[in-house]
Amino acid sequence: MNNCTSITPYHLGLRMMAAGVKEIPGTKTNALIAAMNWLSLGSANEDDAWCGSFLHFTHYLLGYESPKNPAGARNWLNAGMTVETNAAQPGDVVILWRESREGWKGHVGYFHAWGPGTVLLLGGNQSDGVTVASFARGRILGIRRPVAQFDFQAALARITPAATNVREV
Repeated sequence: MNNCTSITPYHLGLRMMAAGVKEIPGTKTNALIAAMNWLSLGSANEDDAWCGSFLHFTHYLLGYESPKNPAGARNWLNAGMTVETNAAQPGDVVILWRESREGWKGHVGYFHAWGPGTVLLLGGNQSDGVTVASFARGRILGIRRPVAQFDFQAALARITPAATNVREV
């Protein structure tokens, strides 16, 4: 029997990147991206920013906490546990400012690695797809560690197969 570790929202995001999840050019819409936006925005439009919707989708599917209004990147400052910048691990949520540190716009993704003066994020709506992209470290507003709201492993351990009465014929 294969002993595998629990999947995290970050791992689900890596699988979505490997599957090539991206916007469809022109008037067509990627149904998965539309579903992610619908789940967090109530609007099934792939033209809306979907970095927060991507994180919410991966959190939602696996029972992890998301903030209220998860489509807003800066709202992720209110989910999970605070992490010091030097303690960031792959899968931590990194919140960036966009256009202005004091403004409302932002970007959010999963910490992937540090680069020279940069942070590499696994995220949605990066070059119109799920990718790993580089951002200036100076844009970091905060880093949060995802918190599971539901323990799937414990729930699965409580499930017992139904007893069956099998007789030979």
